[in-house]
This record gives sequence, C-alpha cells and structure tokens, in this order.
Amino acid sequence: GPKEDEETHRDELNENLLKKEQDIIKIKAMTKEYFSINDNGETSSQIVWDAYKAVARGFLIQLNSSKRRVAGLKINKKKTMILTKNMSKRKQKELQEISGMETPAKIKYLGIWISAKNNQLLDLNYTRKWKEIKGDLEKWKNLNVSLLGRIAVIKMNILPKLLYLFQNIPIIRSTKLFKDWQKEIMRFIWRNKKARIKYSTMIAQKTQGGFGVPDLNLYHDACALCWLKDWVKLQKIKILNLEGHELRRGWHGYLWYGKTKIEKQFVRMFVRPSLAFHVVIVSLSY
Repeated sequence: GPKEDEETHRDELNENLLKKEQDIIKIKAMTKEYFSINDNGETSSQIVWDAYKAVARGFLIQLNSSKRRVAGLKINKKKTMILTKNMSKRKQKELQEISGMETPAKIKYLGIWISAKNNQLLDLNYTRKWKEIKGDLEKWKNLNVSLLGRIAVIKMNILPKLLYLFQNIPIIRSTKLFKDWQKEIMRFIWRNKKARIKYSTMIAQKTQGGFGVPDLNLYHDACALCWLKDWVKLQKIKILNLEGHELRRGWHGYLWYGKTKIEKQFVRMFVRPSLAFHVVIVSLSY
C-alpha cells in the first residue's frame, strides 16, 4: 500500500544519503593524504594544486565506476597524460613527478592532435594529413582507373579524411592551401596530363552538368558554418556551456565582426579569421 511505498522510498533515500556521506569521507581522506605527502614546501603550491586536480579527477572517476559495479577500473597512469599550458619545463617536470603522468607537448585525442599552442594545430593536423594523402595519390597514380573512377577515389578515400578535420578544427585562414590541394587532386584525376575539361565544370554538381569533384574550400566553409549555427540557435546547451564556460558574455556577442577594443582577445583568437568571412555570409542570409 501507500504506507509501504513511503517506507521503501525513505529507506532508499537514507541509503543514498549514507553512500554520499561515505564518498565525502573517502574524498576528504584522499585529499588529506595527498597534501600531507606532496605539500612539503619543496614544490610550488601551484604545481601541487594542478597535480591534485588531475589525481582527484581520477579518484572521482574510479569512485563513480565502482558504484556501477565495474570491477578493477582505475586510471592507468602509463596511458594517461596531462597537457600543460603556460608552464615552464621545470614545473612540468615537477608536475610529472608528483602525478606520475607524462606531460607531453602534444596529445592525440580521437584522431586530432592537440597542443598547448594553437598556432601548431595546422601543421600537426592538416600538414601531416595531406602528406599522408599525397603519398596515397602517388601510389595510386598508375592504376588503370577511368576518369570517373578517379573522381570516386577522391570522394571515398580522400574527402572523408579532410572532412573530419574540417568539422573539428576549421582553422584554415588562407585559400592558398586549398588551391594547392586542388591542384594535386586534379593532377591525379588527369594522370599528370593537361586537363581537357574546365575546372569550373569539374567541380560543378552533376545536376548542373558537372562531374562533382569535391571543392575542398566549400566543404571547409560549410563545416565552419555548422559551428556558427550552434552559436545562433543556442539549442545544444550542454556543449555550449562546456565550450564557453570562460566567456564574459553570451554566444550571440561573438557573432559580430569589426575593429573594436572590446573582446580584443577573442578577435585575435586563432579560429576567428577562418570564421570571419562566414559570419558575414550568415548576416546577409537573414
């Protein structure tokens, strides 16, 4: 009956509260033990605190996993790395000794190379990927494949590799890079011979009488506009809160483009120049 349900609910609530109290006790004990060992005056407090955040995060993940009855799950320090920013080599070494984790200059996450310096992203990702693609094109250039077959190779093997980068790090500022890539692609399609069809016809859609060769610049533009769509609609609340937790104003405040002293840091942001042109397009479309 209702009375039995109420008692059951009360018992479950008390059990959950007890578990939370036990978790708090464990966290306090871990924190006390950590600082008693590492806060010895020989290492700067900032290093000790940064290392503690990484250790605490791992402890909480392990604690949460144990609740879900996942046996033996814990942070593997040999496979876990800390990406530091604005930290000297000496402090990085101290952090590595305290946490037991590596502090490399760059890490690879879901196929994307991430570094502490944004100006390295282009070389780490796009330059490397195109070098790999260029090697593939060199191997395939002598294959007995028709013109349409070679276009299909570009669509199925080359485009997806670049599209993944376009979608995640749309940071290319110059169109020269796209032009160089397109030349390499057209050279592969025409087997290093003179093109017999206009380039504009080659990249036009098949419905318009073209051959549908991917225009990499347009694909990059489209991927950049997808990010702006999220900034405008504000529907993906969780991801926007995560990405913009340090912003001083709402996302709509970052859609403008002009010479102003306000938000000077954001104007100089590495991704900003690649998006500036697309912001204008969005404004004109409304």
